Amino acid sequence: MNQPLFYGNLLVTLAFGAFAGLMFYRLANTKGKIKYAGRQWDATKITLIVIVGLTLVSLIGNTITVFDILRVIVIIVAIVAYWLAKDGIGEEGYVTNGKFHAWKELSGYDYKDDKKFFNLYLTSS
Repeated sequence: MNQPLFYGNLLVTLAFGAFAGLMFYRLANTKGKIKYAGRQWDATKITLIVIVGLTLVSLIGNTITVFDILRVIVIIVAIVAYWLAKDGIGEEGYVTNGKFHAWKELSGYDYKDDKKFFNLYLTSS
């Protein structure tokens, strides 16, 4: 067994496992609080699609261990958890990156009304 490779897989698996746990926790806390969800694809979500692709490509090789498969599964679960945590606004506050902010935390806002879209920019303290 290659020790640096084992510890690298272990470190990546634990880091993405913690991220998945955090995102599922945030998802559970924001369930039902979003009335209007955002549909914007930002650079973060596009980058995560690339990470999923590169993660799956890493399985192509001569030696695939159980830890490699576990790492890939944990990374994909973490990224799916991030995708499920939608941005949006509701009656109690707004959600961004899966984190809920109450309206009393709002320190400023701006908006832009186009023909087809309404863009709302919120800032919290």
